[in-house]
Amino acid sequence: MFFLMINNYSTKIIQSLIGRVSFNSKFLISKVIKENINTLITNVNGLYVVSVFNKELIDFFNKILFLNPMKNEDKIRKEKLEKFLEEEIHLYNSFFITNFQNIIKDKYGCVFLQKYFAVVSQESYLRHTLICVAISSGKTLLVNKFAYYFYICLLEYNFMEYNSKLFEIYQEYPSELCKNEVSAKIFEKLLITSPSFSDLFIQNICKKINNEKVDVFLDLISDKIGYKGKLTYSFLFI
Repeated sequence: MFFLMINNYSTKIIQSLIGRVSFNSKFLISKVIKENINTLITNVNGLYVVSVFNKELIDFFNKILFLNPMKNEDKIRKEKLEKFLEEEIHLYNSFFITNFQNIIKDKYGCVFLQKYFAVVSQESYLRHTLICVAISSGKTLLVNKFAYYFYICLLEYNFMEYNSKLFEIYQEYPSELCKNEVSAKIFEKLLITSPSFSDLFIQNICKKINNEKVDVFLDLISDKIGYKGKLTYSFLFI
């Protein structure tokens, strides 16, 4: 089945079957995914299979939660199924979060994380956990060309908890991040999404000028990336 998941044509068949097959068949699919998960989420076809399956798993779990069986034996089955699905979801989530840095720096892995976040964005705990992991990487991933797409993706949701924490990183490393082409583009998007940060940023770099005798402001304006003068210019006139 693994080879069907990564083939250009058969992968669409597997994806369409995930939502239609029985629970027993879902269990078999899950087994194959777990055995090959590293390869699947970094494969152009495999990442969609894992994404579709993960969404189906969460949706199925939520449906089970709302069931209200009358018979005692059905209640016992429901409890067992809930526990099993909860453990499966936890296993997948733990893997994605533990291996976040490796996944996000991969060409296809970063695409998977965007799709994964779309699924968990409504689950407050999972969303918060993933945001914390993304932010805890600090400035390191903000300059990565593949991680860029994930950070931009999160900005589209406009979660204040994410925007604020991301801004704090730029506050700490204004010159370094604003003079890098990748991280400068992320900051441009952040300022558009949260325009109130513009004044705070200006105040921060001016403080650095006074306290450290470093002309951060002029440095950004004259820098060829910073971002080619456009970044500084854009927030001056918001």
